[in-house]
Amino acid sequence: QAETFLIERGFNKESVKKFGIGFNIRENAITIPFLDTYGNVAGITYRNMDKNKPKYVNSADDEVFKKSELLYGLDKARKHIKDKVFIVEGYFDVMALHEMGYPESVAYCGQSMTDGQVNLLSKYIQSNTKIFLIPDNDKTGMRQVANNIKLIRQRLRNPIGVIELPDGIKDANDVLELGITIDHFESTHHEMF
Repeated sequence: QAETFLIERGFNKESVKKFGIGFNIRENAITIPFLDTYGNVAGITYRNMDKNKPKYVNSADDEVFKKSELLYGLDKARKHIKDKVFIVEGYFDVMALHEMGYPESVAYCGQSMTDGQVNLLSKYIQSNTKIFLIPDNDKTGMRQVANNIKLIRQRLRNPIGVIELPDGIKDANDVLELGITIDHFESTHHEMF
């Protein structure tokens, strides 16, 4: 079931291996290791396969794992962030962007970005790095765009673009499933939000 889920989402074996995706039989859940900036496992997220459970469950916050201060995928993205960086909502969106050839991608994996995450991002970008937000194409995703821009603007002066996905395409993972790339979509200047 889990393997079918990943294949249907367009992920190949290399991606599954690169991101350390596993399976917990007892929980009937796909396991997604949450790595810190240096590639150490800080926590685990479960993507439940059972319909009657919450979709995602994270390991509890502790000294090592403070989800609000980490960016998913930064361990892989930090060496690739030069002229641009893509910021998405979820784990599978980062994996999808990697498969499309955009390793400079991170996710905040929450309702919206936090001060801690913007602070962390500021250490890995140059002053001319363009920040692209790719919100989920739903009410929550679109509502968070303005909050995320405001938060980024408090600390950074970088140019910010927002890639709005058209109706019928929910997120970056959907883009991968369609067999196209993010380059198909225009970005809107952040002031429009």
